[in-house]
Amino acid sequence: MCMIDGCDEFYRHYSERRRKARTKHRCSECGRTIQPKEIYSYVSAIGDRWDTWKTCAHCLVAQLWLQRNCGGFMHASVFEDLQEHLEIFPALAVLTTGIETKWIANKEPEQQGNYQLSPTIELEDLPHYERNQTQ
Repeated sequence: MCMIDGCDEFYRHYSERRRKARTKHRCSECGRTIQPKEIYSYVSAIGDRWDTWKTCAHCLVAQLWLQRNCGGFMHASVFEDLQEHLEIFPALAVLTTGIETKWIANKEPEQQGNYQLSPTIELEDLPHYERNQTQ
């Protein structure tokens, strides 16, 4: 089941923009540092309170997959939602593993801070389903 199905609270105002980082930010999904000059998603929303989220380009693909296939997602809960879909779509493990490792492709333990990010996954490379097929 998609986490959005159990959501009964929606925002009165929701705004999403893509930005280029001028300073370091923290991704609300994987927790990695978004470095200056990286493109990221900035969301502000008003429900019971005002919330903001910053999402790296890697985790944005996971959010878009949930948006396309489930009709939405809950910010800061994408990892848990994807785990619920792994049994039906094992190919999504590339997203959950990426989030768990903060998208670090290789980290040299002897060189602190010297790492390379995994390439961003294309949404079209992931499985797609119609919601009524799996319920």
